[in-house]
Amino acid sequence: SIEIRRAGDLAFLFQNYEFAYNNYYAAKRDLSRDQAPTFYAGVLEMCCLSNFMQESSASKAYPAQYMDEAIDIYSLACRLPIFATRCVLMSTEILKSKEAYDQAVQQFLKLSQEDSDLRGALFLEQASHCFLNYRPPYIRKYAFYMVIAGHRYLKAGQRLHALRCYTDVLSIYEKPNWSLALDHINFTLGKQSASLNHSNDAIRSFNALFAPNNRIQNAQQQIN
Repeated sequence: SIEIRRAGDLAFLFQNYEFAYNNYYAAKRDLSRDQAPTFYAGVLEMCCLSNFMQESSASKAYPAQYMDEAIDIYSLACRLPIFATRCVLMSTEILKSKEAYDQAVQQFLKLSQEDSDLRGALFLEQASHCFLNYRPPYIRKYAFYMVIAGHRYLKAGQRLHALRCYTDVLSIYEKPNWSLALDHINFTLGKQSASLNHSNDAIRSFNALFAPNNRIQNAQQQIN
C-alpha cells in the first residue's frame, strides 16, 4: 500500500489526477483505519483532492464523506488538530465551489468546538457566511453564529475581530422583539470599544441602552 500511495503522489505531482485517484482509492482499500490511522486519513484526504482536480470533476460527485472521516481521524484518533484544520480549509473551499454550502457548514462546525478559541471563532464566522449563500439566505442563523464567533474571538483575546463580528450583525438585531439580543450586542460593543480606547463608539453603544424606545428599560421603569 505504501508503494501504491507513492505512485499516487507521483501521479498527482505530474497532474495526472485520474491515475492518482485510482491509486489512492486502491491504497484506501488495502489500509486499516485502526492499524495506521494517520496514513489512512492521508489517503482519504488525497482521494478528495485528486477527485476535485480532475477535469471531469464538475460531473462527478465529490466524496465529502472521505474528508469527513479524515477530519474525524485526525482530530479524535490521532490528536492532530493542525491536520484536521487543513482538511476543513481545503474541503470547505471545494464544497463552496460546488455550492454545497450545507455540507461546508457541517465541516466548519465539526471543529468549532475544539479547545482553540481562535480556530473555533474562525470556523464559526466562516460557517455564518455560508448561511448567506443559502437560497433563500438564512439571515437569523448568520447573525446567531456571528455573535457566537464574536464571543469566541473575545475569549481568544482578539477584540478587534470580536468588534467586527458584533458590528456586522448589529443592524439585523435592530428589529422588534429582539431587544434582549440587541442590548447584549450594544453592551458588548460599548465595553470592548472602551477597552480599546474607541471612546466615540463606546458612547454610541452605551447610549443605545438608554434610548427612549428601549423596551427593557421601559419595562423596568413600569415595574419600579
